[in-house]
Amino acid sequence: MARTDIQICQRALMALGAAPINSFDTPGDTAKMLKISYPAIRSTVISSYKWECMKTSKELTREAGTPDGFRYAFIMPGDMIGAPSAVYWSNAPYIRATSGFEIRGRRILSNYERLWCEYSVEKPEEEWPAWFAELMVAAVCAEIAFMVTDQGNVQDLWESKAYGTPSENRIGGLMGQAMTLDAQGSGNNPGLADNAFIDARFGGVYPGDSW
Repeated sequence: MARTDIQICQRALMALGAAPINSFDTPGDTAKMLKISYPAIRSTVISSYKWECMKTSKELTREAGTPDGFRYAFIMPGDMIGAPSAVYWSNAPYIRATSGFEIRGRRILSNYERLWCEYSVEKPEEEWPAWFAELMVAAVCAEIAFMVTDQGNVQDLWESKAYGTPSENRIGGLMGQAMTLDAQGSGNNPGLADNAFIDARFGGVYPGDSW
């Protein structure tokens, strides 16, 4: 069975000794609170770190017209969280990253005729690694523990389990473990960014850079 947002919340409630809900429309304050707070908790955890498991890539849509100082303007993906992780001028056969662009608002300006972008998104729960789901369960517990149990020490316990001690600045506990596992399992290669060596390879002119 695919993992869902309700299942994450059910596990959190059971971990706190509370009755699980069947949906966010289940009668009662708990379901109402989770319907509002769960999306915010999920967004906070996903946006708190550049998770490799949350990255995707696509070719950018180019706008008509010529922006000041560059030949082309590209629209950033609407589902992007934060800034791009990398921008590429080729997607095959060898992906090469470039620093030859500028971000202005929700646009990427460049002299390249085509660009591909790697960026973070909020992937659905069914696509999460098991260790990220465990982190989210703990994060939900930490957020709702006091409301469910009326015990501050229970909230402190789950805060520590999810994020570590105060001295760890919220990158300890399951968060720290998840960051380590994410880095180990990414297999991500950001490509070769523009530099003097690649300049020499292309004779000082990149594809799309000549006027």
